[in-house]
Amino acid sequence: MKTVRQTAVALVVLAVAGVLGVGSLLLAAEGNGTKTDIIQAAAEGRVAYRVFASASLSEVIMELRNRTDLQVIVVVLPGTVFDGGEDVQRMGVTRGVTVALPPGETRRVTVTTACLDMEREQPDDGTEYAKIYGPLSVVSQLCASAAFQGASMRVQQFALWTVLSRPSDRNSYAGLGLGADAVQALLAIGLPMEVLMALYVDPDEVYALSSEETAVLAMVFTVAGIPVESADDLLVLFSSGGPTAGEVAQVRQVLRGAGFALDQYPSLA
Repeated sequence: MKTVRQTAVALVVLAVAGVLGVGSLLLAAEGNGTKTDIIQAAAEGRVAYRVFASASLSEVIMELRNRTDLQVIVVVLPGTVFDGGEDVQRMGVTRGVTVALPPGETRRVTVTTACLDMEREQPDDGTEYAKIYGPLSVVSQLCASAAFQGASMRVQQFALWTVLSRPSDRNSYAGLGLGADAVQALLAIGLPMEVLMALYVDPDEVYALSSEETAVLAMVFTVAGIPVESADDLLVLFSSGGPTAGEVAQVRQVLRGAGFALDQYPSLA
């Protein structure tokens, strides 16, 4: 049985891991095992892996197989890159995971990711990423920031594209959906699904709203985690899917918190 001190130490480890963006699917602090990065473990032949795209840009499915007769503790670090070829977006790990693999065992885990290539096409669900490398220092730097880890999926993605693709202005970002969390929050607040669908079908309808209706929608979206200040923001959300003015402001905060010089990025001017 663990002592109170051991339990306290374990909680501190978990807290530090969260700040560093290194989540743990299975903390194998007890027992025997060799702890190693997935890239090194694969290069040495101790662990085999396969990585598959999911329906969401925010995660991939990783299959890990221990090829040895000893337990191996595999670490997938933030900034690790999954590459499926020139035609599809590379995916970067934004929250690391640690997985303990008993001898000969295979496990499938979900790894939190974001897209690294704004200009490329999103892979189909189930597309296999044959290559793995990294970690990329610029992605690791962002992921180590508490501001980044505390941001919404959309803001995290726009922050990565800001430093990797350097869009010329707010209208030059690739578009994103609202995200499952935001949609659930909007519905929980009471916004009918019919309203969301109608705005997607004809985004220009936002300009037919009264100032009071626009203000109510702006408040609802802001409470749901997507800051909206005007009808122009609503049009961006439902047409291009790009960042709202408030999300650009949050990207500035994230990059500043991660130690990036904002004057290097035109879209933040």
